Amino acid sequence: MSEFSDFCNMLREESGMTIYHIAKVSGIERTALNRMLNGRRFPKYEDVDLFCEVLRASEKEKEHIRKLYLMEKVGKSRYENYRYIQDFLYELDQGESYAMPPEQILPGNTDGDRKPFVNGRKGVKNLICNILEQEYRQQGIVGMYTNFPVYEDTLPAAVGFYEKKYKKEVPLCHFHILNVNPEKYYDSGCNLKVLHSALKWIFSKGRSYIPYYTYSQMMLNDLELQFMPYYLITDCTVLLVSDNFQQGILLEEPDMVLFYQKRMLAIRQQMHRLFQMDVEMDTGKKVFPKEGEGENDRICTPGDSGRKLQHIDVGLCEKGVILSREGAMDGGLTVMVTESSLCKSFHDYFSYLNEMADIEEVRKCGSKKGCTPDRTY
Repeated sequence: MSEFSDFCNMLREESGMTIYHIAKVSGIERTALNRMLNGRRFPKYEDVDLFCEVLRASEKEKEHIRKLYLMEKVGKSRYENYRYIQDFLYELDQGESYAMPPEQILPGNTDGDRKPFVNGRKGVKNLICNILEQEYRQQGIVGMYTNFPVYEDTLPAAVGFYEKKYKKEVPLCHFHILNVNPEKYYDSGCNLKVLHSALKWIFSKGRSYIPYYTYSQMMLNDLELQFMPYYLITDCTVLLVSDNFQQGILLEEPDMVLFYQKRMLAIRQQMHRLFQMDVEMDTGKKVFPKEGEGENDRICTPGDSGRKLQHIDVGLCEKGVILSREGAMDGGLTVMVTESSLCKSFHDYFSYLNEMADIEEVRKCGSKKGCTPDRTY
């Protein structure tokens, strides 16, 4: 038995109808219906739709049974990844960013001495803002390096604030860790979360944000075993941060800073660029057009208020996934993702969209008088 078959049985029991009666009214073969309810046969959606109509299921119940049907068909982790992709595409389309209100930027004492050690999340946040204030006030800045995790939004929000304040961009190399086999990791969407964060960065910061990645079996939750695993390195400072962002160590001795900068250059040469820049959207198969581009507009989030993409194009090609957003920095930005697990997730996602489109057609067909879906067994 599965969640899908359990829910179907619950609907049948609440209706008071027998399997024989349901089969007779719906036209579904009784043996096939019995196997569906016992979890021994995965049905076609046409049968599920007829089953719901005969039992007079509510729209909420129909929506839930569609969710369980797809979840069982593709697997729970993949289904959750599909939902995550469609949600973050919609958020990016709406201009999702790491905006930080000015009152939340803690003023830094950039002209005086700074403590070499800070304790507490507020102290670490203050030190990050202090370092960035100093960095953006300088002339001839080379750039910054970090490996801050995707869930930590203080850095991108503060970077956006100081770029607007000083009207300048500072190149930022961001080193990410991707899991070798995310489907077997406890969080199968870990790589997608990295992509989501990187897209938010690049669509708001532009080409001065340069994300890299490497593979590891060790992920974010494993870093608590390491001492000060995160860092922010600028032209003049090195900030080492604990895994929970409660402690920070500041290094300002020139030789020590130079040592870390050289290490960053060596690390960067061993990593891969997450995005290829300035690719042509026409090189991909355009599968996710913006709203208003034709009668075949693709619904961004099926079954979820019909939300559509208005500013983002997503395309698939042999080399990878292409994402383009209007209005990103200097009028628009197009990037291509070639990392294998991320490409596979998007290819699977569009297969899921096609499945959803087929289900929607069945629903529309079934709601029309005299229209009977073609059923084969």
